[in-house]
Amino acid sequence: MDAAIAAAPRRVVLLAHSLAVATAVKWAASASESQLNKVAGALLVAATNVDDPDPSFDLVRPFAPMPLKRLPFPTLVVASRTDPRVTFDQATAFAAAWGADLADAGDLGHMGNETRLGLWPAGLLMLGRLLEKARL
Repeated sequence: MDAAIAAAPRRVVLLAHSLAVATAVKWAASASESQLNKVAGALLVAATNVDDPDPSFDLVRPFAPMPLKRLPFPTLVVASRTDPRVTFDQATAFAAAWGADLADAGDLGHMGNETRLGLWPAGLLMLGRLLEKARL
């Protein structure tokens, strides 16, 4: 992420889904101020709870612990009420810890390929809401 963000000709918006949410938040927790200044905002969709003790989460546990430090850029967390990889309550707690807005996506499961959202107009509106806050 460091190299991609540094090479960007202008400020960037991070878009992360599932395990990439943990990757983006971990990057932000250790990034330099100059790196963080290049980030205009982040759209974090369907975070995976890498701290879940359930054995079915063993493959993602190396990404634990999930950083809970406030993010220094506008952030929107999009969560489904029926996501098997993170409860809605946990996604709400992540959003609060990160200083992020929370968007309730309803009952969309993990919002991956199996959901077949296609262009997902509601998601595009959420991205637009974030971009307005980011003031690119």
